[in-house]
Amino acid sequence: MPKNTRTLLRTGTILAAGLIAATPALAQDNQSTITQSGNGATANVTQDGANDISTITQTAAGTVNVNQTGVTGSTSTVTTTDTAGVGPTNVVTVTQSDDGTSSEALGQANVSNVLTDNVAGFGASGTGSTVTVTQTHNAAGAGQNSSLVTQGRNAQSGQVTVSQTGGQNISVYSSTTSTDNDAFITQNGVNNDSLVTQNFQNGGAIATVDQTNAAGGAENVAIINQTSAGFSVDPAQFAIGADASITQNGEDNASAIIQTGFATSAADSNEASNTQTGDGNESTITQSGRTGTATATQTGDENVSTITQSNTRQTAEVTQQGDGNESTVTQSNDDNRAVVSQTGNDNESLIVQVGDTAFTDGPNLVSVTQEGDENVSTVDSQNADGINTITVTQDGNSNESTIEQGNNISLRNVIVVSQEGDDNESSVVQSSVAAADNNRTEVSQNGDQNTSTVNQLGDDLGIADVDQDGDRNTSTINQTADSSDDSNEAFVVQNADDNTSLINQTNNENDAFVTQTGNTNYAEIDQVGVSDFARMTQSGEGNESYIDQINPNNIANDARANQSGDGGLSEITQSGVNQFATLTQDGDINDSFITQTGNTNTATVSQFSADNTSTVTQNGSSLTATVVQGTAPAPLP
Repeated sequence: MPKNTRTLLRTGTILAAGLIAATPALAQDNQSTITQSGNGATANVTQDGANDISTITQTAAGTVNVNQTGVTGSTSTVTTTDTAGVGPTNVVTVTQSDDGTSSEALGQANVSNVLTDNVAGFGASGTGSTVTVTQTHNAAGAGQNSSLVTQGRNAQSGQVTVSQTGGQNISVYSSTTSTDNDAFITQNGVNNDSLVTQNFQNGGAIATVDQTNAAGGAENVAIINQTSAGFSVDPAQFAIGADASITQNGEDNASAIIQTGFATSAADSNEASNTQTGDGNESTITQSGRTGTATATQTGDENVSTITQSNTRQTAEVTQQGDGNESTVTQSNDDNRAVVSQTGNDNESLIVQVGDTAFTDGPNLVSVTQEGDENVSTVDSQNADGINTITVTQDGNSNESTIEQGNNISLRNVIVVSQEGDDNESSVVQSSVAAADNNRTEVSQNGDQNTSTVNQLGDDLGIADVDQDGDRNTSTINQTADSSDDSNEAFVVQNADDNTSLINQTNNENDAFVTQTGNTNYAEIDQVGVSDFARMTQSGEGNESYIDQINPNNIANDARANQSGDGGLSEITQSGVNQFATLTQDGDINDSFITQTGNTNTATVSQFSADNTSTVTQNGSSLTATVVQGTAPAPLP
């Protein structure tokens, strides 16, 4: 929630409460007015001190107890209405205590207004309202405690409990046309504001706000708004069992929960909870569907969490420990689950999930874990049917992960990104022009300043696996498939420093493997065909290796390059069917070039000494070329 939004919320709450705190402190001592009409009405007022004012009006059955103890400034107004004359039993209890210290110009020390508007027979049973307000001790010079409770035409037991201890606590509660309302508000400290608005029908709404400033904290704001969607007859819409909870302990925290929607049973209700411990934290939860669950827990200072849920079966859990962390979760359509854990400072996480309203076999899952400082994770968006999984783990500082899983991604696709170290970057895209299932991308970065890019487009059963263990390594994998059951696979292992790997695969059932265990090596594989295979292994330093199998009519070609010396150059180009090329360079500064066109050709090049050059060109069928330069090392015993 932006700072200006929090200011507006606070201003709106204070203005609303100001309506009940506008009565000035009068010069006379105690004053009480009671008007009762109907059966079973009981009103008890006890006032001790100066300027206590109590006004009670009852029509039909009700019980009101007001106890005001103090020296100055306590005011209580209670109004209950039952126009039918056979109405519900209203129970209102207001207890206010003041220490006798003159309050500031903001208003009187304790003010409580209770208005219940119950129409007998409305809804299922018409049993009434229960309101309990306890305001104890206005701290010296700290301003007023104020509570306004309004329940209009609630058909069953609407229960409200407000307890405020300290100074400048303001609580405003309003509920209209509802059944089974429950609101529990407890504020202890200075400058706590709470506004709860519930508008329900044929169901229960529970809102709990707890704000504690035991050590003199200030400026907590909590907003809960629960509203059902329509009350239409065809189709029947009823809001049942919404649940919201806010707990704040610290200074300058702001929290808002907005629930709008309907449910056909209590099991389909929305549940939301905000817990904040620290200073300057902001949390906003907005639910506009049913069967949504949202939980935000913030420990530290100046953390921001925003959760937005629509449609059905959404789950979001956000945990922030540290300072200056930001998390945004947006869930639409159906069956999404997001879990965010941030430990450290100034981490950022964005999750956007768009599920499928027609799919019910299982949810899409996004899990983000950040430990360290200034890590950034973006999942925008998971636009998929169901049972797709994204897992991001960042352990270090200034790591960045960007993931997009969408555009016809269907079922059981998996993305796993693990970053351990500093300044690593990872980008993963899974997408398809048609339904794509069972793809898997896994990126592991252990070190500093590594970069990985994976674009997996149109695969079924596709695999992209990147393992970087070292510093400043770069890996790029592009896989584009043309039909179902595509099954392209790419594997990259870089266990050293300053290596670069590029794999481009188009068409179906191609396999590419790159392993680099030395430093400053470059590997590139380009494959356009069906069932082509390429493997590169470089264990020396400063080597370059290229494999090009780029004819779209290629079928089942096989190319393998192994360079264990330093400063080597290797190029293998194959076009045709069932071509086989293998290259081994065990010395330093060797160059090898293999070009094969046709069918079923074989080329084998082995260079074991230094400063060798080999060129093999074959055009035809079933040709064989063998080159050996230098002496092969003796096998190990």
